[in-house]
Amino acid sequence: MDSDHTIIHIGNYPIKVWHNDPLVDGYEYYGELSTGQRTPKEYRCNLSYFSGVSCIDLPDRLHLWITHNGSEFKRVNFVRITKLSNQCKLVITLNIDYARWELEESVSSFVFRFVDFIKNELNVEITADKTDVGYCIDVPFYGSKVDDIYNWYSTCEHTVEKFYQKCLVSPTGNNSESVKYGEDRLHWWVRYVFVPLIGSGTIAAVLAKYIFQ
Repeated sequence: MDSDHTIIHIGNYPIKVWHNDPLVDGYEYYGELSTGQRTPKEYRCNLSYFSGVSCIDLPDRLHLWITHNGSEFKRVNFVRITKLSNQCKLVITLNIDYARWELEESVSSFVFRFVDFIKNELNVEITADKTDVGYCIDVPFYGSKVDDIYNWYSTCEHTVEKFYQKCLVSPTGNNSESVKYGEDRLHWWVRYVFVPLIGSGTIAAVLAKYIFQ
């Protein structure tokens, strides 16, 4: 396989991507990009670059993987934009980490509810991969007649965040987000580190009851 770099344009912005010959998974162009300000200019791709850019404007057989650091919805870590056979696909990737989890409900329980909710609302297949630090959730959107990719992304991100906020309300009707454990994450460390180290006996039970009451 011969791969070399080439320049494509997203609106008025040139970005450097791999040119695959032969194709890799059906894609001719593949870019690993970032919105970070310290990223070299040729690999920087702010999502605002797609403002006014339609699906038709993108080259076919394109796959862009963008590390997104500036989302208002802080759970968003990556965005993938692809075009294959004139069909555009947007994948928003959320990371839900154990160490930053602040709700009483377990991470796995919430993720399963969240994924089921999105499936029912969007009628799409959602992947939720368990990692060493939490869960990675991919939410796909499809469109062949997208006139403004940036507006499309903004709408999709808002939709995912709205679903997330709805799922913060537990099935019992209690707002899970009402339980906060402080910026130092003491609650998480005690529940998932200190108590398991002590064990499941009387001491652990008393400690847990004292701290979580």
